[in-house]
Amino acid sequence: MLAKMGRYHITTTMCILAQVPAWTPSRGPGAPRRAAQCEVKPLFSVCVQLLVEYIDDVETLWGLPDAIKVRIFHAVNKHENSH
Repeated sequence: MLAKMGRYHITTTMCILAQVPAWTPSRGPGAPRRAAQCEVKPLFSVCVQLLVEYIDDVETLWGLPDAIKVRIFHAVNKHENSH
C-alpha cells in the first residue's frame, strides 16, 4: 500500500519495519534451556475441562468423533467421582 504524505510516499512495509524493535537473545545459543516457570496445559485439555464444568448445559455431542466423546466421558466420570 502506498500513502501520500505531502511530497513523501510512505509504504506500509516502511511503517511496519520502522515500528519493530530490535531483538537480541537474553542468553547465548549454547546456554542450557531454562525450566518452565509454569506448565501450560494443552488446548484440548482446557476445552475438555470447560465441557466438564458445564456438562449440564450441553445438549448434544453430535458431530464429535467417538474418540473425543470417550475422552469427555472419562473426564466427566473422573470429575463426578472426585466430588
